[in-house]
Amino acid sequence: MSLRSRLILPLITVGLAVGGYLHLVWMPRVVAAAEANTLRMVERQRDAVIEGLVPLLLGGELDQVFETLGMQRTRNPEWTGVLLTDSKGRRLYPLAGEPVAMERAGDTVKRLETPITFLGSDLGRLVIGVDVEPALDAVRTQIHEAEAWLALALALLVLTMLVTVELAVRRPVRQLSRAALSLAQQRFDHPLPDGGSREIIALVESFGTMRGNLKASQAALKRNLDDLGRLHTDLERFTYIASHDLQEPVRSIVMFSQLLERRFPASIDTEAREFLEHIVRNGQRLSHLVEDMLAYNRLTRQASRREQVDLNELVREVLVGLEDAIDESAATLDIGELPEVTCNGIEIGQLFQNLLSNALKFVRDGVPPKVQVRASEREDGWEFTVADNGIGVPPDFRCQVFELFRRVAPSARYPGSGVGLSICRYVVEHHNGRIWIGDGEEGQPGCTVHFTLPKAVEEADQAA
Repeated sequence: MSLRSRLILPLITVGLAVGGYLHLVWMPRVVAAAEANTLRMVERQRDAVIEGLVPLLLGGELDQVFETLGMQRTRNPEWTGVLLTDSKGRRLYPLAGEPVAMERAGDTVKRLETPITFLGSDLGRLVIGVDVEPALDAVRTQIHEAEAWLALALALLVLTMLVTVELAVRRPVRQLSRAALSLAQQRFDHPLPDGGSREIIALVESFGTMRGNLKASQAALKRNLDDLGRLHTDLERFTYIASHDLQEPVRSIVMFSQLLERRFPASIDTEAREFLEHIVRNGQRLSHLVEDMLAYNRLTRQASRREQVDLNELVREVLVGLEDAIDESAATLDIGELPEVTCNGIEIGQLFQNLLSNALKFVRDGVPPKVQVRASEREDGWEFTVADNGIGVPPDFRCQVFELFRRVAPSARYPGSGVGLSICRYVVEHHNGRIWIGDGEEGQPGCTVHFTLPKAVEEADQAA
């Protein structure tokens, strides 16, 4: 219900209630009181007439009686008839044979009958017919005029309130609402209302302050985002250049260390040879780390093009690249039926390659790896699992392993840079999914990596 209706309906209800009370309760009471007043006035006039008739009747002056009663009828038009009889009931006025008009058609006539006595003697009886309708009609007319003026006052009050509400409340609220919609659309130039009640003015001032603060905050946020974007771009560029420039020195260190060991074997004692092997081993590790940094940098910089991809075919291509590791570890792979999804095939291929290579690398001594890949449909997408029987991940480290350069297994036994799972998390989150690590099969060592991919890709993500 609108504000206007909330204000007008109670006024109309009160006006109807007052009008109904006036018409149904107050007016009948006023009419009855007017009727009683009219009858009391006629009774006073009757008593005065009787006082004048008593000496005339005692003196037998019937001509004066006729003249007196005729004069009273002329003076009092509400008297519809007068009848005067003697003590024996004989008509004295009007004369016998003349009609006595005590009633009028359609009118209510009150009959007042009074005995005439003097010192206990019965002189006769006076009957007067009184028509009270003219007096009642005048009262009703006054009441109807009062009702009309009341209705006019109520209409003017309603009209005044409508205009006041429109100018002081509804129009400023509409303007404020349009300003709020413009603010929701990141437009800060919509004019604010410049009038209204004190409460509306206070509300407008508070809204203007809020809009100004929001505009300033948005400008500051834009500047910060621009600065952050420039810093991110500079950092990516620095990371790429640094990683690229580090490759050649690292290769040179490894190559010259190996060359020194081969050309001068007699001049190098056992301790020196151990030092050279340590240099070569750490140089190769640094080389792998630089390569992984470049791979991560290239992944975050390249444009993401998404299309319908058959994951069965994609995983088969990944397994071709892992054939040597599979043969070397005598691994058993169980690849279930996988769906078609809308994704970036290169990124999802990198995701499966990293997860499968980890399953083939982090194995227990003397236990051939067993790897199982499954997909299950959910209401909002697909959930994939890559399960193995390897060394597993302790529960306390299952979130940390997705951080860049974070390792859990000892590097001397399990080589790596700690970038692989970071790439996996980036790929999954870039596809609006999530990734986590669970336990292996019940009662068995190992771990299970879960990740989800949505069935539909948002348009903004497709354009990314």
